[in-house]
Amino acid sequence: MPIDILPWILELFNQYGLYAMFLLLMIDGAMLNPILPGEAVMILAVRQHAHTTTDLAFLIGLATLAGILGTIILYTLARIGGRHLIDKHPRFFMMDQKKRQDLEKTFEGSFGQSLVLFLRVIPMTRVVVNIPAGIAKMKFGRFLALSSIGLFIFHAGFMWLAFEMQTPDSPVALQASHLQEAYANPAWEFLKTNEALVVATGLLIGSYLSFKSSRRMLKYPLKTMSSLLGWITVRTLLIASITIAALLFYDPSIAFALATAGGMDIHVIANTLTMDPIRVAAYIATIAWTLGILLWGFEAGAKRRQRKAKHLEEVQLEPLEDEITTEEPA
Repeated sequence: MPIDILPWILELFNQYGLYAMFLLLMIDGAMLNPILPGEAVMILAVRQHAHTTTDLAFLIGLATLAGILGTIILYTLARIGGRHLIDKHPRFFMMDQKKRQDLEKTFEGSFGQSLVLFLRVIPMTRVVVNIPAGIAKMKFGRFLALSSIGLFIFHAGFMWLAFEMQTPDSPVALQASHLQEAYANPAWEFLKTNEALVVATGLLIGSYLSFKSSRRMLKYPLKTMSSLLGWITVRTLLIASITIAALLFYDPSIAFALATAGGMDIHVIANTLTMDPIRVAAYIATIAWTLGILLWGFEAGAKRRQRKAKHLEEVQLEPLEDEITTEEPA
């Protein structure tokens, strides 16, 4: 049963109000809040505390200050030990050594540093940009000035939209309502009635990315890394196949009920194929398990080759390091 954190967040807002918003946005700016995105926090804050444009202006200033403090925290962490953390945990940061070096080189120049301002106004990059800026040891004053401007633009624009959306007669709210009726509602209904198809599509994409990244690791072991989505897909395929097999052995009706709730009626598929429903479910589990094992083996082989290549590189570098340390000054 999934844990619903929304009531807890709402209770936190009811008890602590703007203090809760400030804290959550600060830790979001430092990438220390993986549960609730900062955009959701701002929407909640606007709904509860922005009743006039003066309230909205105050919230924008407070949110920008919180974002700046979180940005300083992440920038400092990246500047002190970011390079080592990324090289040690490339999958977590979705950044291998080659990409890290390229970003570091980019942010050493004036053009790369100016990106701090522009990337601040994009939701997907507004926080991540702190890492390469810190690794490249960008001047703190320039970083702070560009970050403050970018964060103000982002918070002002996003919170203004949230403020307009809660006013039913505003042009923004009316246009959003039309778009929701025309596109969002039909898309959401399709997702709800075809969950199995959506999940299967995601697993196929993840399988392809897993195969592609493993193949690149075999060809260029020191320059590439495994795909995060591919890594999740392989584990999902293995766990899901074992779960289906266990449910079929224990009580097949549970597996059929779950599949029907997800948009896949195994009984209808079995009737179409003139097969037994249990056999159809068993085939699905077998295909998932086989694909997961193949991808897992391919990924494991690629990682072994990567570890071997890194070991050979370290062995080749050891004599050079010994020569440098033993060389006496003239």
